[in-house]
Order: sequence, then structure tokens, then C-alpha cells
Amino acid sequence: MRSNTCIRSLSLDSQDYGLSWESSDNDLMQVFDRIYADEKKAIGNQPLFVMMLTLRQHGPHMTPLIEQQQPYDKPLFPGNFKPKALDDWINLNLANYLYRLDGSDAAITHLEKTLLDSDRPTVLFHFGDHQPSFDGSMRLLQKVTPKAISDPNFVTYYMLKSNYKPARDYDYPALDLSFAGSLILDVAGVKKDDFFAANALMRERCDGFYLNCTDKRVLDSYQNYIFHQLGVLHD
Repeated sequence: MRSNTCIRSLSLDSQDYGLSWESSDNDLMQVFDRIYADEKKAIGNQPLFVMMLTLRQHGPHMTPLIEQQQPYDKPLFPGNFKPKALDDWINLNLANYLYRLDGSDAAITHLEKTLLDSDRPTVLFHFGDHQPSFDGSMRLLQKVTPKAISDPNFVTYYMLKSNYKPARDYDYPALDLSFAGSLILDVAGVKKDDFFAANALMRERCDGFYLNCTDKRVLDSYQNYIFHQLGVLHD
């Protein structure tokens, strides 16, 4: 029996749409709106998966403060700041980072409204792949992280939202990024292959942790299964 499902796979380059390293997240959202509208027309009610990479928040974060908009045009944590003042270098990097974050927040708000207000069942997952470096100075800053985290320098952000109630709730003290794929599939209600089925089981057994899983027998069994039996790595 033949399926009527049409599978399309597109890889779109930012330069094709006039985007560059300096483009704002708002510029990217305008391009997304065009692509999203075109793809919906092309596929109708069939499932649509889109992955989008934003780069404006990436370093370096060294634009002089005088060139920033208020209130990011001056040190945000000056010498009299309590409980702890930050030096000029950290103030420069943080002002740059927070200024761009302001733009990212507006872009994400637009994206959420576009997708989650749709009548199409939608899952939205967005995350940061690493902390900013600030040329290594980020490691010197104190951080507030979940107690279960062993190294605060490897913590980043993720958020998963949907415009419908998933079959069950998911709550972890932390989530290793390697489990993001199976989590998205579970929330979307998409059938998993052998790899993602094992990945989801590992996620549940180890409460969101991977290499830091407290049950080393489960970790060893999982790695033996995916690397040796499934052969997910190839020469």
C-alpha cells in the first residue's frame, strides 16, 4: 500500500536571504515567516519540521558601550554595585550579551505567537548550545545552577512548549542535550525507531542525565546497545 505522504527536505543558506553574521534575530524571523508560509502552502496539513540556527547572540561581545542602546550603553554592574562589582571587561561583555538577548527575547516572542497560536498541533523547542565565553572570563563568574549539576560551566538553557497538552508531563532536574530528540518525539507523539526508543528509556531511567547517570550499569548497557548493536557510529 503506497503512502500519500510527500517527504521534502530543504537546506536553506542564510546568504540566499541576505542574512549575515551581523543580522539580528528579528531579521531571521522575517525570513522564517516567508519560508514557513511557503512550506505550509506546499505541504498542506502534512507534518512540517523546521530547524533554525541563530547566531547574533554569539561572540565576540566587544562592541564599545557608547555604541549600544540604553540602558546597555554604560556599565551595568559598576564599582559600587552590590553584592559584587564587575570589572570593565566583564561589564563590556555582559552589556553586549544582554543587549542582544533583548532582541532575541522579542524574536522568540514573535516565533511563539506565530507557531503556538496556529491551529496546527505544534511543538516548539529552543535551546542554547553553550554559554558565552567572554574570552574565557565566563568561567570566573559565579553561577546559580541546579544542585544536581556537577560543573556549572556546562549548563545552558532549553524550553519546550506545545499548543496542546502532551500525553504526559516531563520534568527533570536537568536534561542532557543528547536526549532532546527523543523528548521532542515523545511530546509530538511521533513513533520512535530503535535508537530513539533506547534514548527515551535511558532518559527516564537516569532522570535526564547521560554520562552522570547514577546507575552505571544502565549507562554501560545503553552505550553497548547504541554503539555496538545498533552501530550508530560508523568509520
